[in-house]
Order: sequence, then structure tokens, then C-alpha cells
Amino acid sequence: MRWTILMLATGLLLFTAPPISADDDIQYWTQYSFGLYKKGKLTLGLYAEGRFSDDASDLSSVFFGPKLTYRAHPNLWLGLAVKRIDLDGDVSIGAQRPDGGGPQIDGRIELELSPRFRMSERWFFDSRHRMELFHRENRSNRTRFRHLTRWTRSLGNGSLPDSGWSHVFINNELFHEDGEGLSEINENRFVPFGARWRISPRSSINVYYLLHSRKFAGDWTHNHVIGTLWTLKP
Repeated sequence: MRWTILMLATGLLLFTAPPISADDDIQYWTQYSFGLYKKGKLTLGLYAEGRFSDDASDLSSVFFGPKLTYRAHPNLWLGLAVKRIDLDGDVSIGAQRPDGGGPQIDGRIELELSPRFRMSERWFFDSRHRMELFHRENRSNRTRFRHLTRWTRSLGNGSLPDSGWSHVFINNELFHEDGEGLSEINENRFVPFGARWRISPRSSINVYYLLHSRKFAGDWTHNHVIGTLWTLKP
């Protein structure tokens, strides 16, 4: 049954992933996830992110906010988050201002469902299904749905090292947006390769390459992104 799920999800990834090409910009996204408090099945954390566009030379957007996670089942996590998003109106970061109308501040509420499965001793499959409710400055609000699928392979035999490379992964995330008279798939993020360095039993860093595709006025743009995710567990 688990491998049937994996095969179906693999087909979905191959179907939704865009061609591996890029033509617009080289960007750097740096992400931080801090675990602040954990009790039983409940975890409170803090998330922050900065995105640099224009060949990674300009800080284009900043994301910041708390997140609450509840482990409802050994294979299912529920999440609730609130984020403040500071934008400069650069459409190349995908965000959020196709009119290019200058800086603005958005608010976003996130509700997510994240099933995770151990497929074998070394292989793991997980997905994240998120609904995002936007409150936007000087523009109409909108709703967005995101669907991420990921496969991870452990590099260790049994126990993980205290430090060193511990995992490699591949994932794809598809975006569907409703608002301003539109209802369409308008964004895709494809990670053909990523790796995790375990700094300590409580901290790690993911390093990855992402092909970021967005649709504006019927045309798709594709950007190269180098990303890092720093994680600290509570």
C-alpha cells in the first residue's frame, strides 16, 4: 500500500513539474525555522525568510511569523501559521504584486495538512496541503492552495550521524489561486535535488536548487533559485 501511494505521487510529480529550463533571474532564498516550545503532540515555532532577486543582489521580500503544529496521528501533522510579508513589488520573486506597484505589507493565515510515511529503512514520503488566506494592502484579498510532494532518502545505516550529510531529497509544489476573478494554476516550484547537513541532534541546514515557475498574463517565467533552510528543534 505504501509503495502504491509512492508510485501515484511520483506520477503526480512528473506530471506537474515544469521543463528544467530557466530564463529570467538567479535568486537566493534563505529560510529559518526555530522550535520555541514543545509539549506532548504540540509544537510552537517561529519562521523567517528572506528572498534576494536580481541575480541575488537585492532583498526583495521578507516573511516572518509564528507557527503551531499538532501531531494528530503518527503519520499526520496539522499546522496553523500567521505571517507578515514585506514586498517590494518585484514580480520576479513571484509574489504577489503582478502590477509592480511598489512596496507593500501583506498578512497571511495558513492552514495545513501534512501526511508523512516511512516507505522503507531509508526512504520517506511526505506531502503538505496548505490553504493560504491573504489580506493585502490596497488590493483585494485572495485564497491560494499549495500541494507539495517530497521524497527523502536517509544516507545513514540505522542511526543518523551527530553531524554530517544525513539526507537527500526531491520535491515539487503546485499552486492554485482564487481571487480577483481568477481561478487557475499559476505557480510551480520544482526541486530536482536537495541535501541536509546535520549540524547537531537539534539543528540542521538544507541546501537545494529550485526551479521557480510563475504565470503572468498567460505567460510563464522561470527563475533559478539557490535555497537554504536552517532548522533548530525545541
